[in-house]
Amino acid sequence: MLTCLRTLAGTGFTLPSTGALTLPVVVIERYSAQALFCVGYTSPKDAVVAWVGETGAVLCTCFESSEDAAVYGIGGRSCSCCHAQALEKAMQLVTPPARCDKTCPKFCVRVRRGPGSDAVVVWDAVIFTVVTVVNGSADVCLAPGCRVAPHQCGHVQAARDELELAKLPEG
Repeated sequence: MLTCLRTLAGTGFTLPSTGALTLPVVVIERYSAQALFCVGYTSPKDAVVAWVGETGAVLCTCFESSEDAAVYGIGGRSCSCCHAQALEKAMQLVTPPARCDKTCPKFCVRVRRGPGSDAVVVWDAVIFTVVTVVNGSADVCLAPGCRVAPHQCGHVQAARDELELAKLPEG
């Protein structure tokens, strides 16, 4: 809740390890999709994405929820984690974000977490997820549904493709 309120007020925080000023929440907007990327304080694996699904349910990628966000979304139920609750409370104060639905094309967005620490937010037309970036390469997918093969799922491959495209010279 504090992170959400600080973001609404435009206040950043200082990463203890590097002293770099960082915004705790980054807005992801592409096509008709909107989501909030919440920067993890202690490790890249703490990062989450919260958004409003096509049923109006507030969904989140964190590990607090017992089920995958896709399961909550299909059932029209909101996640009960602190990130989803903070987004619901923030939506009472500001215009709610657009609902993300299957008509929105798949995409990836690279997000700078701090010096030498990035993540790629992946929208697969059903859920958002976070893929950690280690030494410039896509490493681990944080989606609960991908825990069996977190280094080899489609989200990681999409993130790798996005990172490769970013390396191509413009011309």
